[in-house]
Amino acid sequence: MRRWDAWIRNWGVRIRDERGAVTYLVAGALVAVMGFGALAVDAGRLYIERLNLQTVAEAAALAGAARLPGSPQDARTLALTYVDAHLDPAGVSAEVEISSDAQMIRVVLHTDVDMTLARVLGFQQREVGAAAAARVAKVGGVSGAVPLGVLEQNFGLGEEYDLKVGSGKSQCGNFQALALGGQGANIYRTNLRDGYDGWLYVGDTIRTEPGNMSNPTRQGLQWRIDADPNSTWDNHSPSSPRRLLVPIIAGLDCGRDEVTIVGFGVFFLEDLRGNVSVVGRFIEAAISAEPIDWDDLGDFGTRVVRLIG
Repeated sequence: MRRWDAWIRNWGVRIRDERGAVTYLVAGALVAVMGFGALAVDAGRLYIERLNLQTVAEAAALAGAARLPGSPQDARTLALTYVDAHLDPAGVSAEVEISSDAQMIRVVLHTDVDMTLARVLGFQQREVGAAAAARVAKVGGVSGAVPLGVLEQNFGLGEEYDLKVGSGKSQCGNFQALALGGQGANIYRTNLRDGYDGWLYVGDTIRTEPGNMSNPTRQGLQWRIDADPNSTWDNHSPSSPRRLLVPIIAGLDCGRDEVTIVGFGVFFLEDLRGNVSVVGRFIEAAISAEPIDWDDLGDFGTRVVRLIG
């Protein structure tokens, strides 16, 4: 009987010991599970924050690049202003670098992210960062140009120019209208309204479209004004139909002439006057186009801005 009692007491001790060991094992496993869960949750937060920084860095670089190469300081200010408007300035470190040729801008962002569950593993904060660079180039080729040709000259921001002259101001029958994709009033009217869907390049030789064509001109352009009546040259959307992409040409002779494209300019459609003069204000703009290297050709305020690796 004594032996049996002793065995029972020893068996009870072993049960208690095993239960204690299991408790330790379960506790350790819970810590490990919580740790892995913490890493997964906070890793997701870090990824989202890094993605947000990358998006802002890219947009800021594109915004700043639109002011290059002529205004590096404006480019820097514009990029930083964009960052401040979309991120907490107190929590984000922002650096802007501009290349020596003022044709590239790089935006670098850093911030500290407070950990949540990962604190159980001793991680209080982690730094995340992102960087983006954009390069600016001159416009070499475009699609969507209107069939008007402005003579090569030095343009002033916001100044008015005749994109097409009216009655009594022609040069030997040419009123600055162009035959893009074919001749005739119908093609000309469609191209005024919708933009020419073919591609034009610096150096191309194209034909003029002689004659005043006052009615097709009004019909093609009045809808653009009516579609955005309250915009102005210095306060309008980049997608405004009143923003015209216009070939810049070198000279204009008599009759159905051939002219050479030396560049492209963007003008805000200001008004249709008389019989019928198309008046636009010169603006600077970054557009979707085919780039060309900087060279000695004229600079007419249009830019191709691209993110680079």
